[in-house]
Amino acid sequence: ALELDPLLAEAHASLAWIHLIYDLDYAASEVAFRRSLELNPNYSVARMWFGVLHIAGGRFSEALHELNTALSLDPLSPIINALVGWPYYFTREYERAISLFQKAIELEPRSLPAHYLLGTTYLQLGRGDEARAQMEVARELDESGLTVAGLAQAHAMSGESTKAEGLIVDLQSRGGEKRKYVSPYDEASVYLRLGDHDRALTLLAKSLEDRSTWRIFLPVDPKFDVLRNDGRFTALLERMEKKA
Repeated sequence: ALELDPLLAEAHASLAWIHLIYDLDYAASEVAFRRSLELNPNYSVARMWFGVLHIAGGRFSEALHELNTALSLDPLSPIINALVGWPYYFTREYERAISLFQKAIELEPRSLPAHYLLGTTYLQLGRGDEARAQMEVARELDESGLTVAGLAQAHAMSGESTKAEGLIVDLQSRGGEKRKYVSPYDEASVYLRLGDHDRALTLLAKSLEDRSTWRIFLPVDPKFDVLRNDGRFTALLERMEKKA
């Protein structure tokens, strides 16, 4: 597309997203996002994705700026309304995040990102019942590896290990089109909640090879704070830096 028209803001933004989630090339991603926004400063999707890049890079004030700018450009977007609260999850300002996710749900009750992110935040606070309720809604909206792993985390937090593992196994073992992909990153999150740190670390290593999308948040994701003093986790982050 860029060979045909180098001035396509949308193509630059899509290329930036690929640099980020596939290549782990944060620098190239930032260059492409800035070019996209130079060509079209009002392109809300590029602003939103650029905000996600800043989250992955631990630049949370910049992330808030881009996400709030995106919201001002498209105030009724369900996904942008949901993601505006996301930086607060990463800065451990959980109550602020919850308030914004709830506001996004008021705007769009069927917002999958808002329900999932709200559930994730409840998990961080140890509010298992509330987390399960949100993850059940998310699963009803879209049964995927992401939402089922989220529900499994809620069960794990409640001590229901058999049910937590069973959800993942069922999703992976179904036949034909009913079988669903489960990211190793999401599966690692389940075993982390179950207290199996060895299995979680093995799956996180697999997530790097698998190019799991969520691996871009590994350096900043609060749920993995319990592993940050483990040399194996440090080695994973070093591998990410080399790839970047």
